[in-house]
Amino acid sequence: MGAAASDYTGRVEGSPHSPPAPATPAPGGALADLATSFRAAVAAPDLPGARGMIATAADDGIPGGRLYVEVVRPALAELAGPDRSPSARLAAGIGEDVLADLVRRLPLAERGAARRAAVLSCRTGGIEAVDGNLAMDYLEVGGWSVARLGDDGLLPRVRELRHGAVELAVAVIAGPEDALRLASACTELRRLADPPVIVLCDFSGRADSGSAPAALGADAVVHDPDELLRCAAGHLPGPGRRRWGVRLSRSDGTLLMAPTGRLDATSADRLADVALTRLGSYSRLVLDLGDVAEIDADGVRALAGWPALLPAPTVDLLLVADAGSRAMLQGTGVDLAWPAG
Repeated sequence: MGAAASDYTGRVEGSPHSPPAPATPAPGGALADLATSFRAAVAAPDLPGARGMIATAADDGIPGGRLYVEVVRPALAELAGPDRSPSARLAAGIGEDVLADLVRRLPLAERGAARRAAVLSCRTGGIEAVDGNLAMDYLEVGGWSVARLGDDGLLPRVRELRHGAVELAVAVIAGPEDALRLASACTELRRLADPPVIVLCDFSGRADSGSAPAALGADAVVHDPDELLRCAAGHLPGPGRRRWGVRLSRSDGTLLMAPTGRLDATSADRLADVALTRLGSYSRLVLDLGDVAEIDADGVRALAGWPALLPAPTVDLLLVADAGSRAMLQGTGVDLAWPAG
């Protein structure tokens, strides 16, 4: 088998508000010098000096998110040491004071704008707890109503999200072990009829998060809190519109499509658009219904028309369904008549 390519489409009905453009990046050399000076101030410890350096850099137009990831966080992580040690408490205290200054500089969301609900899952100790505090502060200033959960709080909370009240699920990760811990929760979230947008936050400065978004079904991985706000705005649909996504993978001429949420006529048409825009890149199309939460008769009728849309002599169609999705298909009373895998 050849190497597979994976991606997870964002919600296809975009936000009515364009996300803010990224700020102009600061020169790398200037940030490196600032990081050295800030680290020395933190080690002293000289809290007024450390705060003054970050305030001056922010006044000069360097984005707060980048200041945290490239200057503040590395110094705090170096100082912190083991969780609950005196140095860890000192690092957390310095971090909270510096980050409060950055958050105060953020523009508040428009007065009267509808607040949207989010849940945030993060560790409760160490530098990762500071990561979580900053992500939560940014979201709240950006107009979100946020419920914060502990290390393993996301999966139990999934059961409370079935009515679509929560639009965004944010998980602050500190490494591959956190991504593995969240896998089952992300799977459950994808299967909801109206799944929230799933964003992973990795503020550790690692250059590449590998295949985490595809493996977990997350919509994105972000690397600083400014990017978190832009990403959340860009992936969300307009108020009152259903959220939707589809996981894709390609390998050896096969396109695998695994939709999430509710399979109705609208989502079936969106899936058809995804398939049609990729014609020529596959000779076999596999539709995996294992992650859908609901299936209605109109959705199945729309899928039944796919052989007329796709060039049947050159594209083979195959349906994959587990026991639950097969039961939902049978319950519609509509015969899909696709070959089953």
